[in-house]
Amino acid sequence: MGLRITEQRNPITDDIDIVTPAEIFRLLGKVDAQLYASPSLADPGVRASIQRVADWVAEQGEDGKPVSVTMGGAGTSGRLAYFVARCLTERLAGTDAAPSLSFHYLIAGGDRALVRAQESAEDSSVLAVQDYARVAAGPAAKAYIGISAGMSAPYVAVQAVEAMHQGEGEIPTPRHVCIFGCNPPSQARAMPIEYLRTEGGEERGFRDILQELLTLSPSPSLSSSVINPIVAPEGIAGSSRMKGGTSTLIAMYAALLPPVLQRLGGAEASVTSEHVLDAVERGVGALYAAEGHADAMATLIEGAAEALAGDHSIVYCCEDIDDSIVAFIDASECPPTFGSGWHDVKCLIEGGWDRVLEGMGKTEAERDGLRDYHPLRYTSGDVEGETASVSEGDLVILIPQTPGWVPQWLRERRSTEAGRSESLSVVSLEIGVDTDMDVRVSVRAGAGGDTPSVCCPPPSALSAVVRHVCTKLCLNAITTGAHICRGKTLGNRMIDLSVSNSKLYVRACNLITEIVGGAGLTLGDGEAEAALLRSIYITDNIEPMLSLPVEDHIAKAVRMHKVLPVAVCLALLQAKGETVSVQGVRDTILTEPVVRNAVKALMKH
Repeated sequence: MGLRITEQRNPITDDIDIVTPAEIFRLLGKVDAQLYASPSLADPGVRASIQRVADWVAEQGEDGKPVSVTMGGAGTSGRLAYFVARCLTERLAGTDAAPSLSFHYLIAGGDRALVRAQESAEDSSVLAVQDYARVAAGPAAKAYIGISAGMSAPYVAVQAVEAMHQGEGEIPTPRHVCIFGCNPPSQARAMPIEYLRTEGGEERGFRDILQELLTLSPSPSLSSSVINPIVAPEGIAGSSRMKGGTSTLIAMYAALLPPVLQRLGGAEASVTSEHVLDAVERGVGALYAAEGHADAMATLIEGAAEALAGDHSIVYCCEDIDDSIVAFIDASECPPTFGSGWHDVKCLIEGGWDRVLEGMGKTEAERDGLRDYHPLRYTSGDVEGETASVSEGDLVILIPQTPGWVPQWLRERRSTEAGRSESLSVVSLEIGVDTDMDVRVSVRAGAGGDTPSVCCPPPSALSAVVRHVCTKLCLNAITTGAHICRGKTLGNRMIDLSVSNSKLYVRACNLITEIVGGAGLTLGDGEAEAALLRSIYITDNIEPMLSLPVEDHIAKAVRMHKVLPVAVCLALLQAKGETVSVQGVRDTILTEPVVRNAVKALMKH
């Protein structure tokens, strides 16, 4: 089998690394238009599967019966599961519907993975089982939605099996098990998962569990669905954080917002899944079609690239907590996607973890542990807080929801003599969505001011969804565009990703093979993996490592920088019949900050 769709290159963006920032935004817009090109989110079968989930939640909750919905995933999938669960929980908070309809999230690696990828967490069946057990108890009808854009995460496959069987008994609990992914079932990962081996010794993997769900005969106690939009390859091959993540966000809202609004009653009780899908389609179309949006976003991409080039940071600061969470998700994805530092892109959130996890049932001890792990906060007037790390050369991107908003920490900072004299680059990104889902974007230098503004609180539940999606697209475009300008891609391929789990280990080997093939060269069997191992262990003799399990290679790789770029260069030289030490290649890569330049130089050598 060739590369799966989520790992293929998209021809639309073949030359994205040599075009202007404005054109980068336009090309990403063309890629995002494929979200609604059949067989994607426009496909009747996909929409029917989304509706099946919405109907199940609504029907099980008739007459106020308790329903529990859990979304689970790894990496971006788990972060978006958290985001949707939190937004729906907040919408229900304080209403009569809250006690009987609850939303939960599970993310491989726990809450720490919300801000930093956790080594091999998505490969751990033990963690998957332990995590699911936390939401499996109780008499409520239970829906589990496993999210894996690539149809590959063992964490999701194991939890789907647990969800199918937990609740069986003399009086079984009604259950619905759903898998979401952006590859066709035939491309789901076939690699066996030891935990799923049957008593008879039969090996099973993600693809087998998917087929079981597809062929399951529904009963009053157990039903299933597969939401499977084929949204075409990503704009940047090697990560599904962008289009895969966006389709996840849209589909989860389309499936789960309507039963929430129905339970709440009122003017929006008649909103359907079709309404959500169509509203987002209009909003995304308006985002990319409006005159001036590409040029406005280009100024942010250029500023972000300039900050990174000077070893400074991109700093998000948002008025609204939902925008803040979209921003910190975008920031958390940059290290594993582009090999960037953990502080290259960051988000300041007033109230920190307390605000982020508000309403999600976390104990004080759990929040304390997260505060120690990652200072996701800012506290007005606290010079020892995270705001003290904002320095000259950083690009501060404010995302207001009301005209003229300026964060208190910035007001206080600029009230001091030192603050008035410093050259801190501050830009406001304003995003407005009206009742017709017309999206307007404005970028202005500085903060506050009395000039007319396009930003406003979303006037409806549908416009809030559209704002969430469009904010995600804008921030993804900023960080992706900035890293492209910094040479973190080769054409439209990621070449500096972090090899932090088995999926990314395989993806790295595939990228090595594809890049070498793109140079008109070929590798023998196993040579791509050999180059990767040479890079991981910084040795030209990998014989002792060949017998080690992949988990050992990942544990070593996750603590290193430039693993994939070095491996690509080694493979290129190997394919050209040239011999060079791994240390020599590594020294070259580490002294050339633009990875693309180092690789291209070797391709021409």
